[in-house]
Amino acid sequence: MKLAIAQINTTVGDLEGNVRRVMDAANSIASQRPDLIVFPEMTVPGYPPRDILYDASFVEAVQAATLDLACQAKGLPPLVVGSLAPSGQKLYEHPALHNRLYRK
Repeated sequence: MKLAIAQINTTVGDLEGNVRRVMDAANSIASQRPDLIVFPEMTVPGYPPRDILYDASFVEAVQAATLDLACQAKGLPPLVVGSLAPSGQKLYEHPALHNRLYRK
């Protein structure tokens, strides 16, 4: 299996820009024909998101941006991209969030 590790610089809160960075890197790497392209933790929201995770509209926007990314990535090798999704539980009065796998 041929893996590609895509270390990109993300910006907290710049969902559109982070998705664009993923797509730019994935399109560039695709010519090397990897079986899988792996991106960092929290790629879509940016790292570290901290207090912005308390904003429910931001969490919803991250989910929408991640789904948009999955649509844009059709035809590329599979991508592992760090994102988030609510788990439906609360932990220490903070929305419980966990990494989410989106499949094409």
